[in-house]
Amino acid sequence: MFTAAVGAATAVNVAKYSFRNKIWDDLGTNGKLGGEVFALYKKGFGATKATNHLYVGGVQALSPQGGFTKYDTKLKVWGYEFPANAGNVAGTVYDFYYYTAVGFDKDQIFVAGSFTWTRGSVSLVNIAQFDWSTEVPRAVGTLLTPTETVFNVGYGDSSVFAVGGPTTAEIGYARKTKFDDLAATASWTKISAAKDDKAELNVQIKGMWVCDNVECGAGSAAFVGNRFAKYYVKKTDSFVPFGLGTNGDNLCVTSAYLLNGGATASISLLIVVLTFILSFAL
Repeated sequence: MFTAAVGAATAVNVAKYSFRNKIWDDLGTNGKLGGEVFALYKKGFGATKATNHLYVGGVQALSPQGGFTKYDTKLKVWGYEFPANAGNVAGTVYDFYYYTAVGFDKDQIFVAGSFTWTRGSVSLVNIAQFDWSTEVPRAVGTLLTPTETVFNVGYGDSSVFAVGGPTTAEIGYARKTKFDDLAATASWTKISAAKDDKAELNVQIKGMWVCDNVECGAGSAAFVGNRFAKYYVKKTDSFVPFGLGTNGDNLCVTSAYLLNGGATASISLLIVVLTFILSFAL
């Protein structure tokens, strides 16, 4: 949480910096955002007004809508355009994944955390998809949905991935469900067909990167937690440690891959950057 003086205004928990103009913008956050922020997303390019929306997730006290709200950067107003559609998020939002669909007005925001999202008689627990144009939240999958805290959500190989674990125990899980941009009716399943995810991912999983192209093996994924990092290789259906192990706290993961040159490019190196406080054992 923070406050910052921006000219005569005060920014609360979210602020914008313009590299072109070299100035800060408080985004009218004073009196609008009342709690910690854990997730932010704004679409950079597109043909619809979805590019005007900044999505913010955090604790329940974040906004009158609960732990999920939005800011219209063109109209300069906080809150939903259709509040009756959006409902209320009771709990904490930890992560987003913005799914850019083929065609107009079909983008979805996958929202993950520890919450109950209520809209009328519908209650969505810990993970939901939010339609940017109608502002209607919907279920992600209908069977075996995650019941424990979801710390991270991703997308790859036509599937939504969710990872997390109970907040009171070092037990992890990873699940996925098939998804298309019109409906999400599939059952959640384990990431691996043969392996026990709770044995392979035996900590709270708080970070994930999912491959979504053939070069890096669509459906493969990297998982990190406290003093823990493993990579799931879809082709061999196996979990592989990074190096000889990790020894660090508060790990997070990001990635890049390099391609060989030539007419038929193929993956030569997957770089996964592990950021942590202590050390990485080589």
